[in-house]
Amino acid sequence: MNNSKGFKVAHIIGIVEIALSLLLTVAGAFPVGIPLLLIGIFIVVGSRKAQKKNLEAQQNPPQLQPELPKEEENTLQTSEQESDIAQAAYNSVMEKRVDYAPQTSEQYTLVYKDAAGNETRRVIDLQGFMWEENFYIVAYCHLRNAQRQFSPDRIVSLYDSSGNEIQNPKEYFLALYKQTPKYKTENALKEKAEQLSLLVFLARADGAMRKNEREIILKYLDSQIQGLDLDVVEKRVKSLQCDLRAFNQILKNAQQWPGADKQMLLSCVNQMYSLKKTPDPMEKAAFEKIKVSLSTN
Repeated sequence: MNNSKGFKVAHIIGIVEIALSLLLTVAGAFPVGIPLLLIGIFIVVGSRKAQKKNLEAQQNPPQLQPELPKEEENTLQTSEQESDIAQAAYNSVMEKRVDYAPQTSEQYTLVYKDAAGNETRRVIDLQGFMWEENFYIVAYCHLRNAQRQFSPDRIVSLYDSSGNEIQNPKEYFLALYKQTPKYKTENALKEKAEQLSLLVFLARADGAMRKNEREIILKYLDSQIQGLDLDVVEKRVKSLQCDLRAFNQILKNAQQWPGADKQMLLSCVNQMYSLKKTPDPMEKAAFEKIKVSLSTN
């Protein structure tokens, strides 16, 4: 018997009991009729409520909660992954600490005295140079199997990869430091600051400095000093500004420049100006002033 039939039978039984209780009451059998009436009413009302709940349950069946996936167990990183992470961290430190990297890395053997006066013999792979109040060598030390900083003042003796002794280690490493692209670039930007400012003023005279104008400026600077980091130079050129007051002062200073330097700069100025089919009036005025100043002996 399903739930629906059960509810109907209970309902009928309740009605029959109510009817029977009414007959007994009319006949004067109150002690029996009244309780039977109450039971009948309880059965009828209860069966109806139960039937209603059953219908609602059939129309809105309970939603089964999807089984949540089991949380995967954390697995330990493999030694290869750990090695990659360690190498990435090492490279990150290297990028921050080695300010001036040489174009090629060389291996040296040195006898080094620490702050306590202890001397050790070490093989190092040169990685670069840095300044932290003092000049330091940054190298991979095979004795410690790690990157280390060395003060040239504490190098007792120094040998190249062929075993030849190098005299005056500090002067030797300072000379290498001055050959690094970063040092050359910084030095060139200082030495040619006024020339660069004139070129930037001319390039920006029409309101914008274009890529082909920057390329001429980079080519000019590269012809003056070899081995520059042109990416660094280009970033610096992009950020340079020169106002009218500084422009006029530089033109006065240009009178003292060597003739050969003025001619090279004038050639660069002519190249930049020739890029424009219809020069801006401000650009034309700047070009004429530069031309007059650089043409004066």
